[in-house]
Amino acid sequence: MTRAGVEAALREHDVHVTLSTPRLLSISQKTRAQICARVVEAAGLVEPGGHRVPLPEIAGHAALTVPGGFGNGQVTLQIGADLTSHLTAVEQVALTAVREKVDQARRGGWSADTLLVTDLSRLGPSWLRPDGVWAGRLAVMPIPWAITPFLGVVIVFSTLDWAGFDGASIGRPGLSSGEMGKLTRLVTSLGLVRHS
Repeated sequence: MTRAGVEAALREHDVHVTLSTPRLLSISQKTRAQICARVVEAAGLVEPGGHRVPLPEIAGHAALTVPGGFGNGQVTLQIGADLTSHLTAVEQVALTAVREKVDQARRGGWSADTLLVTDLSRLGPSWLRPDGVWAGRLAVMPIPWAITPFLGVVIVFSTLDWAGFDGASIGRPGLSSGEMGKLTRLVTSLGLVRHS
């Protein structure tokens, strides 16, 4: 739904509408028209205290208020920061990278002391999830540990605050104390968080 389309439909109403949705969604023209019609219908009934119209098609709502001097048909679109589907896709790309590197390691005879580092910087705003949260996600992501030969898996991403990178890591389950020491030294030298 476009803001201009709703504004055009509200020309006859002195109302301010705030359309809220957790993320930017693609919806059909038919669904847009249905949402617009419901908002316009509610605009004809709005009282000074305002009115809220649920919009399950966009997982959001429309808040209607009498503007008090803003003019007719004012519409604001608020898009939240729900990145669940995006970050799930980022995790899937990371898991695919791990599987590819497992195959390469098997074919290439990589050292057992290898720490696999995957850079997620170019997969969108991965940095919006703090490194501590990524550490928790690594603990529950379905990494194929039974066939993964690495000491551990690290994900890194660049941020907007500095030229380096942030990230998190997790060790392969069942590491010996010697292997755990190697992993700890590698992770510490990278300045990352290791999920215990």
